[in-house]
Amino acid sequence: MKRVKMTTTIRLLRDHQRLGLLELHLGKNYGVDTPVNLLLILKMYDPGTCMWAFRAAEQPYSIVKPILVSIACEMVESVLHIVEGHPDYDGNAHKAVAAARAVVADETAQTLKDAYSAYAAAVSSGLKASGVVCPVDFAASGAAKSAFWEDIDNVANVAHVAHEAAFAAARATHPGLSGQSAIEKRKQGRIIRKYLGGA
Repeated sequence: MKRVKMTTTIRLLRDHQRLGLLELHLGKNYGVDTPVNLLLILKMYDPGTCMWAFRAAEQPYSIVKPILVSIACEMVESVLHIVEGHPDYDGNAHKAVAAARAVVADETAQTLKDAYSAYAAAVSSGLKASGVVCPVDFAASGAAKSAFWEDIDNVANVAHVAHEAAFAAARATHPGLSGQSAIEKRKQGRIIRKYLGGA
């Protein structure tokens, strides 16, 4: 997928009641309608805040959604290896991510239906699973759910859920490792940068 420059503005972020501190960081003379690259938000904050800010992007939904779903999928894929071979893992997380990617590749009534079914299966698996399998299943269900929503607020919400659950799964594998959270944030930041263009 080609990198796309994604931007928002202070006004749009205000409308979504988020990132008030961004105005302080940018300075009082920064215009409220001047574009702010989402990569700058990633740099100033963290991957989760950047994921949230997609809902206030200036670009049309048809451009924003596939990028956001793809980012969520890749974040989940980065932790799928954790559950492979686990006795509680039934494969539904892999299927959910595959279904979400199918929507990005070709959004049809059938691929949307398949994504919904895969989402429901991953949620069911997550409710029954134990240990690290649970957050991985829920992360994958978030990726699949982001693929079949049809408004950007909901797509951004569930993609953010996928990000958080993938982050939790990765940390759960190394609960005593100092700096694990920082390692995961850097990894997720690299994933986001693969899809977003520069200034």
